[in-house]
Amino acid sequence: MEVNLKEIKKMVELTNNAVAKKTVNPILAGVRLKADKNVLHIYATDLQQAFHGRIVTDVLLTDNFDVIVGQRTLLDLLSNLTADTVKLTAKKTLNLTAGTSEFNLPTFDITEFPKINFDIIANYHIQLDKNQTVSMLNKVMFCAAKQGSFNINLNSVLWEFKNKKMNLVTTDSYRLAMATCDIENDIDTSFLLSLKSVDELKNVLSTCATKTIQIAITDSQVFFEFPDDNIEIIFNTVDATFPEYTSVIPKKYQKVLTVNTLDFLGMVKRLAIACGKETSALFTIDDTLIGYASSVEAGEAREQLPIQQQGETIEIAYSPTFLRETLEKIETEQVILKIAGDTAPTLISPEDNSYFYVIMPQLK
Repeated sequence: MEVNLKEIKKMVELTNNAVAKKTVNPILAGVRLKADKNVLHIYATDLQQAFHGRIVTDVLLTDNFDVIVGQRTLLDLLSNLTADTVKLTAKKTLNLTAGTSEFNLPTFDITEFPKINFDIIANYHIQLDKNQTVSMLNKVMFCAAKQGSFNINLNSVLWEFKNKKMNLVTTDSYRLAMATCDIENDIDTSFLLSLKSVDELKNVLSTCATKTIQIAITDSQVFFEFPDDNIEIIFNTVDATFPEYTSVIPKKYQKVLTVNTLDFLGMVKRLAIACGKETSALFTIDDTLIGYASSVEAGEAREQLPIQQQGETIEIAYSPTFLRETLEKIETEQVILKIAGDTAPTLISPEDNSYFYVIMPQLK
């Protein structure tokens, strides 16, 4: 079988997160190459997610094969070849020929590779716009708990579907992010995907040509299909309960202000320098926004910005790191802060309210 080098290299690269990095079972670090008629199927799984890609050729095969080789070795080899095409044949080894180069790669026992069923009978089918999905994931992923957290439900992204809307929600228990969009499907369901799974999904989304992705949902798995790229991915959902996040979204506000996003971000970055090892900066909000930070090692700083505001004067402390990471995601010229109180949650949103963040104040 002869295939385009760039095409097979891209497919094998996309299996990076689907193969196990540290495992007692070496076959999980391999990729399965199955040549059937004029299609080369590429499979990989770490038992939490599974990848399937197809490369279609114009030539009908007479010698089909089905082998498993080490993913790292195969990818390193493909990355260093210079020919336009690669010829693959297999018996006891995988023979790979490209130009004047020829290699024989050792193979694993095919019977030990996990069975993967890509013919999912799903409870729900959903269509999503690729670009919008990527944008929403970029807005919320940074607020999830990082890997190593004891709470697996916080090291995840909540996908929530209801009232013809999709909500993506994350929290690390100190802050919360939510992005929302309209969808055509009128369904009511939700699932959790680990950050590792979402990273793999983003990896495919960022390179695929498919504009509208298909999702099928079962009780324990989610199936993503990229029709224009001949790629399918299955993720196991996280078996945990996401926190009741709506309870921390403030409904009443003591102070509402609007401020230029870039000016506020610049202020926060400078205050963060003065904070040194301290964890908070102090803000006084009246007719103007005044920021203050100090530390033994970095001295002190005071900043002032014009704002549009309503409500009573308030003094409140925030983590400059949380503020900076939030403001860096705001894409509108103005950012809106809705402050429930000096010890209550603050809601931060762009002018269009398509996404928002909730952060808790620090002790003053």
